[in-house]
Amino acid sequence: MRTKKTVWILAIAFCLGVLAASVVQSAQSVLDVIPDDALGFAVVNRIGTTDAKIKKLASQIEAPVPGSPLQKLKQAAQVETGLDEKGAAAAVAMPAAGSNERPRPLIAIPVTDYKEFIGQFDPEEVTDTISRVRVIHGRSLVAQKGDYALFVEVGNQDLLESMLKSKKSVAEQVKPWQEWIEQSDAVVIVTGPAIKMFTTKASGELDKVKPMFEAMGEQGKQAAAAFEMYQKMLDLAGKEVATAGMGVLIEEDGVRISGLGQFAPGGQMAGWFKNMKAPPSNRWVGVPNEPFVLAGAGALPEGLMESLMEFSVNMMQNMPNIYGLDEKQMREFGKISAGAMKNVRGMAMAMGVTKPGQPLYQAASGTMWVDDSQVFLERYAELIQSMTKLAAGAEKSPLANMDVNVMEIAGHNGLKLTMDLSTMYDQPGMEQFAPLFKAMYGPDSKMDVYMAAADKTTVVFSYIDKDRAVEAVKAVTESKANMADNAAVAAMTKQLPADAQWVGFWSPRGTVALAQQMMKDFAPEGSAMTLPEFPETPPVGFAMTVSATGVHKELLIPVEVLKNMPVYMMKLRMMQMDMETD
Repeated sequence: MRTKKTVWILAIAFCLGVLAASVVQSAQSVLDVIPDDALGFAVVNRIGTTDAKIKKLASQIEAPVPGSPLQKLKQAAQVETGLDEKGAAAAVAMPAAGSNERPRPLIAIPVTDYKEFIGQFDPEEVTDTISRVRVIHGRSLVAQKGDYALFVEVGNQDLLESMLKSKKSVAEQVKPWQEWIEQSDAVVIVTGPAIKMFTTKASGELDKVKPMFEAMGEQGKQAAAAFEMYQKMLDLAGKEVATAGMGVLIEEDGVRISGLGQFAPGGQMAGWFKNMKAPPSNRWVGVPNEPFVLAGAGALPEGLMESLMEFSVNMMQNMPNIYGLDEKQMREFGKISAGAMKNVRGMAMAMGVTKPGQPLYQAASGTMWVDDSQVFLERYAELIQSMTKLAAGAEKSPLANMDVNVMEIAGHNGLKLTMDLSTMYDQPGMEQFAPLFKAMYGPDSKMDVYMAAADKTTVVFSYIDKDRAVEAVKAVTESKANMADNAAVAAMTKQLPADAQWVGFWSPRGTVALAQQMMKDFAPEGSAMTLPEFPETPPVGFAMTVSATGVHKELLIPVEVLKNMPVYMMKLRMMQMDMETD
């Protein structure tokens, strides 16, 4: 049994690791031999040129990958002739033969000469079309379909026979994704039945662990109750995600990882994004151009905002000892919140790098795009006042310890919201979170939020520091430099889809700088180590485009980040070893 598993692990590794070659046989040809009832499959395109791309990338990032990965895999599988290195290979998961069995694996290998190819594996004839072969000290069944050699485990002869007879394939199912599949170096696609199978199994596993948490006391019960929300999300995905896929493309200056999801027609997700609007032409207006850790901007459809508010309310219902509201009050809170946020059409926000002595959120600020900024401020003030009244009887609830005041910010109408968050850790079992809250919001754990109507449809906001809100207002009214003027962000933006409704950026250098500052401010005196600076690199970029039919996500990792990340992690490891030695 162990040998059998090893054979298939190596066979799949051969298929998936063969990342190489220029397209003469397109990915479409391999899709034609994958059965239409497949649970999922991985396709490796261009198994010749991609090998060269891997070698080049490895050289650029100075990774320890000597020689040709393709040649090493061919040597391991004892393949010398017959392999079509200009084709595409696939590993497929087929439905199990029985209800309690695992999915059955299938491997499709492109060949230039089928008989010559299987002749290397000591073939024994089983039927006129099926042979038994020895692959890496194990036995498999193989047959030819078109320009492909199809391999299955010895016990799955019925699967191979049905594939040879079938004229249906997944090609039609994934036809809208054909161009994306062919352009990627490798893709993994999961079909609806497999998504449903996974989400059902994951939900069942959560059911199993709930009793363990419930036995841990009040905090454990709250965690167990929160699992119900995750189960609802899994259930939604199982019902409404028809197909999901991920692709990898190695480019000259980085690696692009893309993800696609197809929504079930007429479902909730399709409804959320049916009338999705584009963000403003300058989505970063009001967001300062300064060193940052994370930055993101995107449109928010009305239906999604309501669902997010419902999700937040449900989470709060699972933590009654923190928020102090009963079920009826929670429902009322949800209605009020949905009404206040109905005016919001999108937002942009950046988490900057704090200065010495500043709490984490002091470097955070952003903007919201609304239908009417003055109406939004009025509704928001009403929201806070209503929430405070709802929680009036719960003295330790943070909702009862909020205050909102109308004020002027840079000559514009504004609000100041103050929330005492110390009540969240001033409860049994929550004391350990006190340092975290103080690091985020300051020594008294009071969070001040400043909002201002910068123009008719733009509301700026900042945390803790009113001056940041003032500068944000001026940035909008005076057209001052913003995140769009950051050269690295601008360069990365040009490499992301122009029609994306959401974009985001992560700066490794900014992350290290923030971590260093936090260590200096909050670690015990004399215990904080000095982190080495992360080299200056372009940020990692993210984009997401959605419609009523599905979602397209892209993550672009610059080659400079790939090169410096392992080197930096090694430096940290060496520092740790030196500290342990001392």
